[in-house]
Amino acid sequence: MPSARPALPPRPDPAAVGELLRYEADIAFRQRAKTILEYLRPQPQDRVLDCGCGLGFHLRLLAELAPCRLHGFDISRARLAEAAADRALTGARLCIADVFHLPFADGAFDKLILSEVLEHLPEDAPALAEAARVVRPGGMLAITVPHRGYPFLWDPINRTLEALGLPPIRQEPWSGIWTDHRRLYEPRELAALIEGARLRLADLRLQTRYCMPFSHNLVYGLGKFLVERNATGSAGRRKASRYTFWGPQRRLTPVLLLIKLFTVPDRLNRPRYRDAPAVSLCAKAIKP
Repeated sequence: MPSARPALPPRPDPAAVGELLRYEADIAFRQRAKTILEYLRPQPQDRVLDCGCGLGFHLRLLAELAPCRLHGFDISRARLAEAAADRALTGARLCIADVFHLPFADGAFDKLILSEVLEHLPEDAPALAEAARVVRPGGMLAITVPHRGYPFLWDPINRTLEALGLPPIRQEPWSGIWTDHRRLYEPRELAALIEGARLRLADLRLQTRYCMPFSHNLVYGLGKFLVERNATGSAGRRKASRYTFWGPQRRLTPVLLLIKLFTVPDRLNRPRYRDAPAVSLCAKAIKP
């Protein structure tokens, strides 16, 4: 008889994940973060690398919910410095690096996050191949990219421009989903990219269909403006950031109430969709 497939390790408690992200304004990020944690199912002995970790959002979630050996790199020294200043990440090893030339040995990591990175790069295939190099055989990569067939309400400005055959806006404040992006992806394109890196595609899902109008512009335009100016009821913090809204809240401020109202459509979203429209593509890839 064939041997039984080994059981997957438990994923982080969904209730704890939901509580931590309860006031996360970007519902697409919320969905992606949950999926990445589901893919990783991190264990204490796991070596996890976040490629292009930026301010350390995914590392922070892992530190809070599933302690493991955390590593992260980014090309931006300023963003990495902010991540290093977060007390929750004192145990994480952070460094400046280029995704095309990683300073790690072959197979150095058990699991790897490559979230919202590939769309920014001049060449995505070499970057994915380099990321795959530092994952051990049998290890996995959690990959997310923006979906080409995003909902009209998510970014009405760029969706209208594209329908008229005009180029999208890529620079803030009106850029929406195309902010600093060289490309968006169709599912078949992401699948081909993964297979081209000699990885096995274990799961591919589309996420986040229902949203408020101009969601991307409001969250990363108006919302970012308010957070950066500490206009969020976060007195006493070193600096307001996305973390300001994570975790249990002792009192409901006007900003938190606005976030709750803004994210109501997320109740209609399912963990995955088979086709467009959807904001994000999430993929789980296994290194043979």
